[in-house]
Amino acid sequence: MQFIVCSSLVLMVGILKVTIKLLERFRFVLEELKRFEERFGMSSEEFYRKWTSGEIPEPADPHLLAEYLTWQDLIEELRN
Repeated sequence: MQFIVCSSLVLMVGILKVTIKLLERFRFVLEELKRFEERFGMSSEEFYRKWTSGEIPEPADPHLLAEYLTWQDLIEELRN
């Protein structure tokens, strides 16, 4: 019986650790999305719609393109 209780506790601790990591990642993504929204003056939803439809053209500046792609990835990560 002790083995079952001990195994259950180990499993619960493992699940708790994974849950904490997921919540930390979720908080990080939300903070990054807020930073992008403040910087570019639009919601992530608006950006995503405009970016994926081509309404926002691909910028020539590689740094700005990298930021747009990062923003897109964060939005998609949150949706999945």
